[in-house]
Amino acid sequence: MTRSDALNDDPLRRRWCVLLVVSLLAFVAIAFDVGTGPLLVSLDQHASQRLLARDSGEWTSAMQWLARVHGVAGIAVVGTMWSVWLLCRGETMQLARLALIVGGGLALNGVLKQMFQRHRPVFGEGGDMPLHTLSSYSFPSGHVSGSVVFYGFVLMVIFARTAHRGRRFAAGGVACAMVTLMAYNRVYIGAHFVSDVLAALAEGLAWLAFCALLLQRVRPQPSV
Repeated sequence: MTRSDALNDDPLRRRWCVLLVVSLLAFVAIAFDVGTGPLLVSLDQHASQRLLARDSGEWTSAMQWLARVHGVAGIAVVGTMWSVWLLCRGETMQLARLALIVGGGLALNGVLKQMFQRHRPVFGEGGDMPLHTLSSYSFPSGHVSGSVVFYGFVLMVIFARTAHRGRRFAAGGVACAMVTLMAYNRVYIGAHFVSDVLAALAEGLAWLAFCALLLQRVRPQPSV
């Protein structure tokens, strides 16, 4: 594949379609049973008991810092800085992609939160959360979906600019590690149920796939 565009490929387009369908089905299945399905309720309770932070320390401080950096505000700041850099370079197409994928993904998550209006988990006597208290709704996790669309966009940029397998593999490994760490983070600090995190992963992947297919469809065709 050349540097021209990582999406200009029929097999890749089919993979995006498969990812879109699978992610949507996963999100619908989780959303349908959230809060009521015995499997999800058991998973949420068990995971919270195992992963929830029980004391303070360097690792807990690091998790709290990571949550702040990868919050909606943090991603918005990084996205704005990247937008200014792209604008200065005259890369209007990449700027439009950034706005669609990252900005649209954050907006979609806000809409879904208002649709489902699931309250945050509470633990212990008095209903206090151990590390993180938020007034917004819980389902799906904005931190996780934001990380998926942000790092997904970064990967799309990298894959479009290099065909080197080693670099692609390294970039993909870092992106997957960061998203996984953020998913763990949201349960560890008590801000989300596991089902919130799983739904956010499905949401983010579905939005990435949808955007990739849309960008492929509207990509300017070379003149004959």
